[in-house]
Amino acid sequence: MRLLKLLICSYLIFSFQLGVSASQAEISPNSNVEALEQFDQNNLPPSDAQDLSPQVEGYIYAQKEEPSQQVPQEVEANDDSDYQRAIVLHQDLLGNKRSGDSYRSGSAMNKVHVFEFGPEVYQFEYQEPGVMREKGWFYGAFLNYTYRPDEKDQSYNPFLNVFKVDGRLALGQVDYDSYGTGILDDVDDFAGEVRGTLGNDFYACSSFRMTPYAGFGFRYLNDDSGGERTSSGHFGYERESHYLYVPIGIELTTKIDTWTFSLIPEFDFFIQGTQKSHLSDVSSIYGDIENDQDDGYGLRGSFRITKEFSRMNLVVEPFVRYWHIDDSEISTSSGVFALTGLEPDNKTMETGVRIGAQF
Repeated sequence: MRLLKLLICSYLIFSFQLGVSASQAEISPNSNVEALEQFDQNNLPPSDAQDLSPQVEGYIYAQKEEPSQQVPQEVEANDDSDYQRAIVLHQDLLGNKRSGDSYRSGSAMNKVHVFEFGPEVYQFEYQEPGVMREKGWFYGAFLNYTYRPDEKDQSYNPFLNVFKVDGRLALGQVDYDSYGTGILDDVDDFAGEVRGTLGNDFYACSSFRMTPYAGFGFRYLNDDSGGERTSSGHFGYERESHYLYVPIGIELTTKIDTWTFSLIPEFDFFIQGTQKSHLSDVSSIYGDIENDQDDGYGLRGSFRITKEFSRMNLVVEPFVRYWHIDDSEISTSSGVFALTGLEPDNKTMETGVRIGAQF
């Protein structure tokens, strides 16, 4: 398992270096697209044909009475809609789905810089099967930034062209219920997470995009029942959880008029975790104990709905986040009375929704 983790981390670092190297190379534009962009509609010869019909091969020709003679159709100087449609048709046929501003300007789907922030709320449930359970609600905020360099920018490269950083913070209260140490309500909790991912856009057409991505993430959770007692008289203590993981997912996005819809499934490859139990909260004769967690995984998914407006966009995103972490390694605490123990196999489920403003 540790060898597999090292291989995945090495692959991510190699992919990043490959993308940076590729961005330094000069990419020659498609000669056919160049020729088309240099096409001057004012130099088109006159023709009696007024209707522009898109052809299968993308050529703009009208057939006169003579079978062997073909001349370009006329494009009126005061109406370039047909000319623009011909440009898009040529770009589609040449596979150049993303180049040019016609696909990017004013669209939430293809903006170069995207900032997003807003509140989120979710139900939290943590279980150690056969030992205990915690359940409650969290309220917090999130902040995302996404950078998609234009193909004309020097920073663009064909291997890595989506860069994203996102973070969140949340506060909540949970109810503790155990099988042997009683019940305790309204335990204060705090959660935080920060992630960075790299991805690549693939356009099946101008309105549908697939973006596989991978990166690194860090999750923190603090559960603080220190100084409190359960219904059976047992003392509580503060617990801190740290996860380091590799998010691997794909974002499937489609655009319909001023609406954009995204489905985002993700697998979180667990690298390392640490569980710190502050047993000194119970008594100074006990020392704190740290348990290393080596095995586990995470799953998450969301469905993002974006509505475009003139000055900003509105985002609504229901989500689910799941973790399953195996038994930790056994550790021994320091202190007058040394304690030996492990963090049991556990599962975490977070189900909620976030609403954000996008610029």
